[in-house]
Amino acid sequence: MNTAKKVSWTIAVSMAMGAILGLLYAPCEGARIRRKIYKLKRKLSCADHDGMNDDRESLEDLRDALQNDLDMINDRLEKQK
Repeated sequence: MNTAKKVSWTIAVSMAMGAILGLLYAPCEGARIRRKIYKLKRKLSCADHDGMNDDRESLEDLRDALQNDLDMINDRLEKQK
């Protein structure tokens, strides 16, 4: 076996052993763990959604400020004509 195959095999076996040990020594039953994971996923999803709304508001504020600056520059250019 070449080195890459040995490393891949070692990683696969280690992951399988970790999963088995994790299931054997889990602090609570599977249904309860799945509920916790689902709640965490929803919480993170809401946080991402809120973060996107904040980013959108920031971009809209920046757009408005740039539009105001552009309007002011256009007014000044028209006055100079």
